[in-house]
Amino acid sequence: NHFSYYNNYREYCLRDKDFLYMFNSTQIKCYQEGGFIVKIDLITGKPIWWATIDLRTEEKQEFLEDMYLAEGMLHVVTARRIADPEYFPDGFSSQWNWLGDSSLISVRKYDSESGMLVGHIRGDPSNTNLLRIKNSIATSRQLYGLKDGTFFYNEIVTPGILSEETESWYNQYKIDELGNILENEKRDTIRFEKEVDSVNINRVGQSNINRIKRISIDSLITIQYWINNFDQNFDKQPSLVIYDQHLDKVKNLKLDEAIEGINFKTLRLGGANHNYILLHAPIWEQDLYDTLAPLWEFLVFDYEGNLVRRFNNEPEEYRHHYMIFHYLEDEGEFLMAVQAHYLEGPGIKFYKTKPGGGLQFLKKLTYDYNEHVLVFRYLDVLDNGDLLIQGNNRAPDPSTPNGIGYAGDWPTLMRFRAEDVGLSADKGPVEKLQYVHIYPNPVRTYLNLDSLKAENVILRIYDLTGRQVMSHPAGFAGQRFLKMDVSSLGAGFYILKVFDAQGKLLGSNKFIKVE
Repeated sequence: NHFSYYNNYREYCLRDKDFLYMFNSTQIKCYQEGGFIVKIDLITGKPIWWATIDLRTEEKQEFLEDMYLAEGMLHVVTARRIADPEYFPDGFSSQWNWLGDSSLISVRKYDSESGMLVGHIRGDPSNTNLLRIKNSIATSRQLYGLKDGTFFYNEIVTPGILSEETESWYNQYKIDELGNILENEKRDTIRFEKEVDSVNINRVGQSNINRIKRISIDSLITIQYWINNFDQNFDKQPSLVIYDQHLDKVKNLKLDEAIEGINFKTLRLGGANHNYILLHAPIWEQDLYDTLAPLWEFLVFDYEGNLVRRFNNEPEEYRHHYMIFHYLEDEGEFLMAVQAHYLEGPGIKFYKTKPGGGLQFLKKLTYDYNEHVLVFRYLDVLDNGDLLIQGNNRAPDPSTPNGIGYAGDWPTLMRFRAEDVGLSADKGPVEKLQYVHIYPNPVRTYLNLDSLKAENVILRIYDLTGRQVMSHPAGFAGQRFLKMDVSSLGAGFYILKVFDAQGKLLGSNKFIKVE
């Protein structure tokens, strides 16, 4: 799910067909000093295997960066702290050394069937030639695994007060599993049309949250703008910049006209696929209510810079602040699940975007309040139309002032039928999957399609980001099967979709391409 805003450095969900791999970090002694990984059968809801990471005795912490499947193993990629943490005045709380170079890449490999730890690769901290990962990326995953033992690392570099540099810039490195630099950095300066001179300005944005997002090996998106923390009417000059895999600029989309009248404090990349980009824009507070319950605007752009959908976190009477999204490919709309406001009673509310802007209310599902707060983390739609929600049941700690603190999180996995949340249960294209038989699977050169009960169809192959990588027209009248040459595809998972001559989706199936 490319629009899962909470797939971040603390938790991550990776779905592979009828299985879900989930990572949750712990925060017991210090900060991110371990976590657990679990593989779940989505049919039964039962855990298949568990694995734990415990760094408390090592006095280390790690940020989750990426998680992917390759060569029959689950790869868990983290940034491992090698510098001493900085302690707050209370002598207990601590944080990573946000300034400077304080982490190295760390890669754990688990057998995807058994959960056994096959290997843990990390570089020698005394080797100064290894790439140091800067922890200014704390809330934005910037290590991207290429599934061949190499990784892209992207960063924003903002000059310090005493630096001779006057502009911020983007860097990109390609590294191996130990952190050795394989390709030299590529630099692109962040430029604005209008020059601004103010000591109160952060030249990239107010927050480090989600300003760079790589959606595939060949697509990198950044959001950039000026911000003045003391002047809400400042000329922000917002733009989306699209790069290819070599950090060469493809497009610079100016957003001034599209979001005119939206007085945002910051812009965040909520998610993106190869069709749409979702921006999250917190609005400047105008009164006390705005301070206590912030207003958020959500803006969906295409890759020409057109604003195609707009909605906010106040679809009805109350503002909601725990929400997750999923793009409904068949409908061309976004599905949103939100936690009901406490004055509405415990529950999950479902909405769907609609042409012209705003949200269409679908349904509210209630549950018994058990002194836990349900915090959403991940939303997905399975092949048969069922909805999958992963979240945490959060238990407040009554010993803290006003009960603001919490005693812990308990991960929760929920599965709903489409009709139970107000979506159409008619999944005609999926019902016809029985007519699309693919073999061999995995495939190396030629893919055979057998018993496809249709004629004059178009076959299209997509990668897991949703990008079309191959198309093939085929007339099936009187044919027993079709042979399709897929030798030009790189190794990985792909989705084959079958369309009729009018563009209607007839069916689909997944396959694995091997070298």
